[in-house]
Amino acid sequence: MKKKLITGIAIAAALAAIGGGIFYKNTRFELEINSQEIVRDEFLYVMNQQVYPVTQELTQKNNVSVNSDFWTKAINGEIPYEKLADDTIEQLKYNRTVYEIAKEQGLVDEIDYAHMLERKEAENKDRAEKIANGEAVYGLSEFTTELYMEYEMDSFQKKYCENLQNEGMSISDEERQAYYEENKDALFVKDDDITLDYVKIDSMAEGLAETQMSTFKNALTDIYKQIDADHSLKGLIEGNDALAPYFAHEEILSSDMSAKSRAIGDVIAHGYELGIGESTPVIDEEGVLYLIQCTAKKEYDYIPMEDVKDNIDKELRERHYNEIIEKRAAQSDLHCSIDRIYSFVKKYITKR
Repeated sequence: MKKKLITGIAIAAALAAIGGGIFYKNTRFELEINSQEIVRDEFLYVMNQQVYPVTQELTQKNNVSVNSDFWTKAINGEIPYEKLADDTIEQLKYNRTVYEIAKEQGLVDEIDYAHMLERKEAENKDRAEKIANGEAVYGLSEFTTELYMEYEMDSFQKKYCENLQNEGMSISDEERQAYYEENKDALFVKDDDITLDYVKIDSMAEGLAETQMSTFKNALTDIYKQIDADHSLKGLIEGNDALAPYFAHEEILSSDMSAKSRAIGDVIAHGYELGIGESTPVIDEEGVLYLIQCTAKKEYDYIPMEDVKDNIDKELRERHYNEIIEKRAAQSDLHCSIDRIYSFVKKYITKR
């Protein structure tokens, strides 16, 4: 799976965890990936991104908390600051491979960190000028370093995958079918069309007292007992002046399921499995009463593979791209003094 850059809250948490962005200018280390130097700024930038996931992994897996000696005390034989250094190097190898392939594709001329920052500044300047001139700017008005690098790496992936002549971009019928069969229950089931009649009474939204809700629940229970082939929920509610204002009728098409779920997801969750004519019992859930009947339903099978072919191909091409990156990153020529790097990370991360 593609390694993602951590942004926003995670970056803030990372910076807080390391006590701010203090540079150890007198601490030296050597690190080259494929004969290209990784400068201190780039190393720290990527390391800051790894602080949060490393902390989460170690604390959750080992049921420990972050304290004053968290980074230097071994946890099941693993020293956290060394793991942070190792994960940083692995992410740097991944990032460098992405940029190397992008350069081979003619998507970028220079792949070092400094030139990436120059491109970011140029992009931000261009967007600021467009905004000042009243021109449309899509996406962010200004990029931070982490958001720009993610934006740039995503654009490399997209352009690589669009060129079907590139390695891994040809999808065979057999692979496509195998993906479809493996994922059809999770991804390619078409929602049924369903029509629901229901009563929903929310005590908080309606400002109803407990005694009033108890009365409504008893009334709904009586109606539930009368529902049968000859007596629908709608027909039984129509003659009840107290309950009629809470009655609703929804025709939910498969194509509308996502939008309808945002509006009445609770009702759909309770009523989706009902067959035609079936009803739920009276449901009392966290101060909300439900009585739901299915009055119509059209069941569907799986979405035909031909209808999702493009989506499958896109997913498989992105998967192949990530596999290519990961395989090539693993074969990177790494030159470093790991002891110096460990020392650098230890001093940096333990500074308070």
